[in-house]
Amino acid sequence: MEVKQVKVTAAAAEAATSSWSELPADLIGQVLLRLPSLADRVRLRAACRPWRTDAKRQAALPPPLPWFALRDGGLVDHHGAPVRRCAPILREGVTDYLAVDNLAFLAHNRAACCSLVNPLSASEETPLPQLANAVLRAMNDSKFYTVGNTKMPYVKVILSSPPLDSSPDPLVAALIFEGYYVAISACNLPRFRMHQGCSR
Repeated sequence: MEVKQVKVTAAAAEAATSSWSELPADLIGQVLLRLPSLADRVRLRAACRPWRTDAKRQAALPPPLPWFALRDGGLVDHHGAPVRRCAPILREGVTDYLAVDNLAFLAHNRAACCSLVNPLSASEETPLPQLANAVLRAMNDSKFYTVGNTKMPYVKVILSSPPLDSSPDPLVAALIFEGYYVAISACNLPRFRMHQGCSR
């Protein structure tokens, strides 16, 4: 008797599992519309191949809510829940970092060098040399910054359009030196658009 019961339970579990993957595409779209966190959207896409396919076919979703960077290198969402499965933000050569929407802005120990990275996909860093040059010019012209100043100049970094948006080459702006200067440059983010449907 027990053997039959186990077989029935396994068959029922298999049937239940297969039925989840057969959810209609419009229902997947409704679920995605109600997920404000990018990490939750990525988890939905990673659940099974049909959901990933249906998610890619959805019309434009509202931009996900931004993340917040913690001092220990962690990221949290708007509810304060940790963003899981992220690549480490604090790594060799990184002296400071900020959260920019759902990306990490990294400041390196070389003068004014900076880059953007998608922590969910662990993609390569995208250097921002034009922004670094603008920051260096501001450093050279600043009466607030001296050679002995060890504090990184970045206060806030924003993008002109969301990183997962299809707009070509958004602008990236950095508020520096406690808000005394703004540095702006073009930013090529092809990798981040490619990874908007992350797999496991």
